[in-house]
Amino acid sequence: MEVLGHYSNHARAANAVIELLDRASRGEIRLPRLETPAVNKTLERSGRLSKARIDELVERHQAGESARALAVEFEVHRETIRALLKRRGLPTRSR
Repeated sequence: MEVLGHYSNHARAANAVIELLDRASRGEIRLPRLETPAVNKTLERSGRLSKARIDELVERHQAGESARALAVEFEVHRETIRALLKRRGLPTRSR
């Protein structure tokens, strides 16, 4: 604790945090519980496209639009386009 007082510009803030933790450990106050963040945000992103949007994307790809152009328009990575097509059992085109 002595180090914070002599070498840190944030000694006051650190002391306030330590005081809060001490008070919480004595049961004087309750600290809020923090929610655990999602482990993999990338997996959550797949929910960005609705089924209707995916249907539109697949239909347009089958009509000849490139995965790159669709990725730009639908704001997803082109590998996401390939994965969506693969999930539906559809072939992908090479460049």
